[in-house]
Amino acid sequence: MLAEFEEKQYEQHLNIELLQGSNLIFPPGQYLENILGFDAALFTRNKAFWRHFLGGYPWYRRFFRSYLSGLYFPKDAFELEEAFDSDLPQFKFNAFIQHKRPERMVKETASEWQSWQRDYYRYKVLEHQQQTLENLESSVGDRGIVTYASPAFHTKEEFWHAHKNRAFIQRSNFCQPNKLSGHNAYTYVDAGTTGIAHSEPQKVESKHLLQELQRLSQSESGNEISNSNFVAKSCDLAETSLKSQGELMSLYNEIVGDLDQNQTEVPKLLRDLYRLSVFKFVTGINLYFGVQEGAFNKQIQRTRQSLRR
Repeated sequence: MLAEFEEKQYEQHLNIELLQGSNLIFPPGQYLENILGFDAALFTRNKAFWRHFLGGYPWYRRFFRSYLSGLYFPKDAFELEEAFDSDLPQFKFNAFIQHKRPERMVKETASEWQSWQRDYYRYKVLEHQQQTLENLESSVGDRGIVTYASPAFHTKEEFWHAHKNRAFIQRSNFCQPNKLSGHNAYTYVDAGTTGIAHSEPQKVESKHLLQELQRLSQSESGNEISNSNFVAKSCDLAETSLKSQGELMSLYNEIVGDLDQNQTEVPKLLRDLYRLSVFKFVTGINLYFGVQEGAFNKQIQRTRQSLRR
């Protein structure tokens, strides 16, 4: 049986916990959505993109019967790059997370029952998703994070308890995509980093998301580029991962092309941010920017000092 909650619900709550609990990652899509409103938008005829991009806003559904056909950027959008570079901590690394909604397998006739001899969780490895993630892993190496994340619970009651106890990370299972290369499913029984890849059963041990976030946030980095340039390089990384994905790359190019066609003077950073949003739309993969440990607190102190002058 599928988990009683939607994948998007799990994704949102895991993200909130990561952001509030560690202050280590910054979601570019969220920042872009925050600066978009009635008089600020992009342009594309792809209705599915707008449903993904703004469909979560009640006012959007209430005021627009059909999806946007093209608006304009507000003047302050052109000041975005300066704020991005001066008001935010310096970005150090990328974190790509693919959230998965598992099935709870409870019958002895289940395909992978022999591997566990007990109830277990399972999610399918989708070829296009897996290939994109493997491409990202190959490009990122040990200088970033690429991982699957899936809950080790399946009922709404368990979901609520995880929310109440801020235990989504603690109750999730993480798996590195390269561990699933050549496989079509992944199973696990507990939270953590262990499971079995299928169809030919192979035990898997992965790195834990929090430990990797801590390692990367504490590591020394020779990266001194501005945040806006870091975003541009992240776009290149995302696009490179799609080059072997014919249909996904075509859809990505179509949407970005529609956006570009009607926004000839779009600020470069804003264009890069919507490129990342399109990447998330076509792949389902979330991208975050990692920062130095304690960087948010240091940035707040600098901002307060500048305000006193």
